[in-house]
Amino acid sequence: GTGLANRCPEVAEDAGRLKLASGKDYKIVDLCLEPKSWQIEEEVGKQGKKGFTTKEFVNTKLMTRATYTLSGIDGTLTKGPDGLIFKEKGGIDYAPS
Repeated sequence: GTGLANRCPEVAEDAGRLKLASGKDYKIVDLCLEPKSWQIEEEVGKQGKKGFTTKEFVNTKLMTRATYTLSGIDGTLTKGPDGLIFKEKGGIDYAPS
């Protein structure tokens, strides 16, 4: 195959904007999420300081073809005082095994 199965549709940046009212619930149906970059948390040693490490997120590559998506996601979206809150109620994970 092409390795392009289960890809999410892309929305152009200039597709428009939505204004959300604070405190009102909005229903999201069939949301699809597809990561475009990946990071992992890694313990990184400090040079010259034996035994001293810190945890950092570092870029990595996906070891399978680009077929990792979360789709069919349903839930509610609310605009709160500190930003947007999404509460997932269901969805499908298309992670390759």
